[in-house]
Amino acid sequence: MSQPDYLQRPTKRSDPSRLDLAFTGIPVFMRSPLVQDLANLDADYAFIGFPTDEGSGWIPGARFGPRAIREMSLRFASCNTGGRAGFWDIDSGERLLEDEINAGRIVDCGDVDIVYTRPDSTWDKGTEAIRRILSAGATPLVAGGDHAATYSVARAFEHDFQVVHFDAHLDYQSYSHGVQHAHGNPIRKVKELSTVRSITQVGIRSFRSSQEDYLDSIADGNFVLSTRKAQEGGPSSILDTLRPDLPVYVSVDLDVLDVSLAPGVSCPER
Repeated sequence: MSQPDYLQRPTKRSDPSRLDLAFTGIPVFMRSPLVQDLANLDADYAFIGFPTDEGSGWIPGARFGPRAIREMSLRFASCNTGGRAGFWDIDSGERLLEDEINAGRIVDCGDVDIVYTRPDSTWDKGTEAIRRILSAGATPLVAGGDHAATYSVARAFEHDFQVVHFDAHLDYQSYSHGVQHAHGNPIRKVKELSTVRSITQVGIRSFRSSQEDYLDSIADGNFVLSTRKAQEGGPSSILDTLRPDLPVYVSVDLDVLDVSLAPGVSCPER
């Protein structure tokens, strides 16, 4: 089936007279086609922003994450890559994602519509957007925003799957005072989904982690790998917890990185 005109991408930049430096142009993710009408989505990978931080209990500002990601992504789509699509791996000699980029199979779907002060409505809109991306056969690449929204994303999947959760914190807090839309308890909510077969939590290390939350997570059958355990066991310590016959939902809370690498997150950790 031929691609729609708006998804046609040249092998090289259509206007070779332009340098398209990273600080020029409209910041669309990787300079990919912008497809905001999800009814017309035809792609393999769909980037979508989830710019909300109403679940943050400390430093706000994560709502601007999708914009920052788009701006930084232009560094990987400018003349500095050699004027050719894809990314050359210096070790393997391979060029990665060249065909997908040339064929317009990676697109930017804009942002989830945020209903401020109504996180329940925002989550409903997020779930609906992800379901439409999935129904089009594309893999959603969701950029937050705070980690609370991961439940909104995970509940969009209608088939069984397993979760790998990278985080400095368990995000498994109980629903104290009825709070459920916070960045401290999305993994507890994800665990409640009937489609989730297992959860592996990687990089947990914060001294602010609650013993009760840890014991709850273990009692619920989750695998918890602290930073030390993950480093000692290597990649196999994660892979050994997964079933090869089930898809994996990967959730990355950026505070899993050291504060020197991610100082602007809501709850930075060393």
